Amino acid sequence: MVEDEVRRPLKGGDLKLLRRLWPLIRPLRFIITLGAGLTLLAALASVLLPYATKLAIDRYIVPVGPRVTLPAGRPVPEALQKILASGHYTASGRNGVFFLKPEAVSLLDRREESQLIGAGLLSRERFYARTLGNGAGEREILALAGARPEILIRYPAALAVEEKNLAQIPQAVTSFWRAADLDGLARLALIFGTIMFLGYIFEFAQRVILELAAQRLSLTLRQQVLEHLFGLSQSFFDRQQSARLTSRLTNDVNNLANLTKTSVAAVGGDLVSLILILGIMFSLSPQLALITAAFTPLMALMSSYFGRLSRTVQRDLRARLAIINQNFAESIGGLKIIQAFRQEKRSSDLFQELNQATYLAGLRQLRIQAVFVPLIDLFASAILALVIWYGGGSVLAGALSLGVVAAFIGYARRFFMPLQDLAEKLNIFQSALASLERLTELLDEDERIEEAERPLQPVRPGGGLEFRQVNFRYLPEGPLVLKDLSFKIAPGESVALVGQTGSGKSSIINLIQRSYDPESGEILFDGQPLKELDLAAHRARLGLVAQDVYLYSGTVMENLRLGRDLKDADLFAAVRAVGADQFIQRLPRGYDEPLGPGGRHLSAGERQLLACARALIEAPEIIILDEATAAVDSESEALIERALHTLFTGRTSITIAHRLATIRRVDRIYVLHQGRLIESGPHDELVAAKGAYYRLALLQGLT
Repeated sequence: MVEDEVRRPLKGGDLKLLRRLWPLIRPLRFIITLGAGLTLLAALASVLLPYATKLAIDRYIVPVGPRVTLPAGRPVPEALQKILASGHYTASGRNGVFFLKPEAVSLLDRREESQLIGAGLLSRERFYARTLGNGAGEREILALAGARPEILIRYPAALAVEEKNLAQIPQAVTSFWRAADLDGLARLALIFGTIMFLGYIFEFAQRVILELAAQRLSLTLRQQVLEHLFGLSQSFFDRQQSARLTSRLTNDVNNLANLTKTSVAAVGGDLVSLILILGIMFSLSPQLALITAAFTPLMALMSSYFGRLSRTVQRDLRARLAIINQNFAESIGGLKIIQAFRQEKRSSDLFQELNQATYLAGLRQLRIQAVFVPLIDLFASAILALVIWYGGGSVLAGALSLGVVAAFIGYARRFFMPLQDLAEKLNIFQSALASLERLTELLDEDERIEEAERPLQPVRPGGGLEFRQVNFRYLPEGPLVLKDLSFKIAPGESVALVGQTGSGKSSIINLIQRSYDPESGEILFDGQPLKELDLAAHRARLGLVAQDVYLYSGTVMENLRLGRDLKDADLFAAVRAVGADQFIQRLPRGYDEPLGPGGRHLSAGERQLLACARALIEAPEIIILDEATAAVDSESEALIERALHTLFTGRTSITIAHRLATIRRVDRIYVLHQGRLIESGPHDELVAAKGAYYRLALLQGLT
């Protein structure tokens, strides 16, 4: 399983890890706080819909309640006193007659309600009542009351109709009879529409703001990681896979960005929604609220159990997808080798095996979702059915209003959404925490080339260097690659390093560039210790022409500039000096020709000429050639040798070569064997000595 894809469980020590995130979050704290505030406002707006439904039904659509009749001379029970004192009645017919609002009944418990009904103080029936007035249509309403007293009951200060007779009110009278309700519905719809619009604005704004915070975090973190990598020594990269480092810079950074935009503020929104929903439900009906909340522990356990199963399968699925991507990239990159060795069938079978395993992992994830999601819906439906059964019975018994039950149906649907969201956010949090751990491990990596506190500037003009008893190995427990190596190169001198593969030639170049530091011994440039030199200034005086020229996907001009602030005249002069202008002018777009990845459509010789021009542009004092003509034809080699002659003029040059014919004219040749210097001198002198160099020259027909 790919280590990058593994999500680890939450641990107590992760609090220390989270503190490492604070320096990155601190510049964004205002944006995140603003996004969190907008999330809370959006959550508040989202829970108002069921309550608005309750208000619409109880106040304006079916505003019915029982009738209270208080006989003269009898004491008023305390329960009724409390209701009447609070104003929970629609209209008063005077002479001790009151019509209660739907929510007034919730202030009575079952025992009090039964006692009042038995005493004749509270009716079982529900009435719609309104106060008498002088508004439009009042004459038609009074006429109906006189003509149909069995439907419309007239009191000294009010008119009332029993709930079962509401439908018998003529349509012509309804618009006058319920004008206040229609106006109230219009006002409620306007208020609710405004709240929903504001909720949309809050939701939109918080998404934009948190996405902005996430992108800024990604920007800062990627830059910080990349700059940190630039400061590490080459020995660190020798032990790392580039794909793994790329994963740190992409997947892990994206995971932390997801934590910023989907968890930090969204968790607060889910918690606020859950608290608000519970609070509103208990205020409307504690009995229905308990029925709904009773299933919360079971739902939480189910979400946790299926969440663990899902995370395990997701880890496996992501790991297999990573393996497939790696295999696919290797197959495309090595397509020529696969075709040359007729390995298409084997490669296809291997990919089929990996593909099938990924398919099965996807099916396991699908089975978990196929069980979990319908099971959650089943529980939600069961709770909804209980709410309808118990709430409907309470409405028929007069214990609850229809609006309360309608609101509970809406809240029951919304109740489990925050719980499921919180379970998902925990998953995101764990994944982000694992990514944060990997990133902090990378940022804590301190294997770097240490510079002096007060670095020296290189001597100009210069170009001399000296190795004094240098010992070097790549790995702490690995073998010595260079052993007690000492030699000198004078300013302006041309030297060559020769020897069998593994003799230490490239290691010398790595030490000269200070990609590594030696285990012991000392390297000096113009008498100055390399470790005390300003590293950037030192590398600026080196010009490298490697065997494998690395070209970027940009244009020819961009590959020559490499982002440096160069004058066009200096650039074109360097190109002409090495003879690269001839083939550049033949390109369809000249200097603006896009090269593509690696400059593959250029020949090896053309790539080497670009490398020579790139090395010459800044007029380096020391030129390093690493097998520059090893992979070119004779014609290209002649062009490159002319370019190298231009590069060498007036400069120190160090050449690594296996083809001894290219180094016959250098001032000095150093012969290496297993990390030791065994011979040195000009070509003719070494051939005459008939030692190791003579044997190499003999093999290449140079004697």
